[in-house]
Amino acid sequence: MQKTSNSLFALFILLTGLFMPLQVQAESVTPYSLDELMQALADNGDSKARFTETRNSRLTRKPVESSGVLEFISPDGLVRHISQPREMLFEVRGDKVTIERNGKRQTRSLYQLGAAQAFIESLRGTLAGDQQVLEAFYKLQLNGDLQSWKLTLSPLEAELAKKISRIQIKGIILKPTIESKLQQRARVSSIEVHEKNGSITRTILEEIR
Repeated sequence: MQKTSNSLFALFILLTGLFMPLQVQAESVTPYSLDELMQALADNGDSKARFTETRNSRLTRKPVESSGVLEFISPDGLVRHISQPREMLFEVRGDKVTIERNGKRQTRSLYQLGAAQAFIESLRGTLAGDQQVLEAFYKLQLNGDLQSWKLTLSPLEAELAKKISRIQIKGIILKPTIESKLQQRARVSSIEVHEKNGSITRTILEEIR
């Protein structure tokens, strides 16, 4: 089971890169609170975005690139459909994780995945605006402003901390519109995962309206 969990964790790292370079300056000011950001993310409800991802690793000569569509289905559905370089589907529904590739499907309980569970929750919890879930696995630090907010997730869970040094998420706050019923919305624009082995996975998200 441990071997399976490790392989699923490695696969999810490849599938779901997280966020952009983030340098936090001592003088940076955050006029926007973490509670407000989480509420703005939660107000998005269902969302869908095209993604382009680049993984740089010392184990490969060239960066590994992939692209496809990432979809969050409120309250706890996450679907990642990779179209390039080959078809693959990664789906989380409640406490079940399903991977489909080469016409075969494999389903596991999220709670059986060890460190991979915390990693999956970092993405699902952010898109859902679920601060309670995120704080169960990570120390959260928010920097920036409405035009460019930056959220850093530092692992609290020991097994995850052995693999991931930090996850950094970047986005903006969208101004209220009549269509959004005058609610502020937060858009995630990029994700970057820094692994302990030096590998970095960057994902750029482009919202599909």
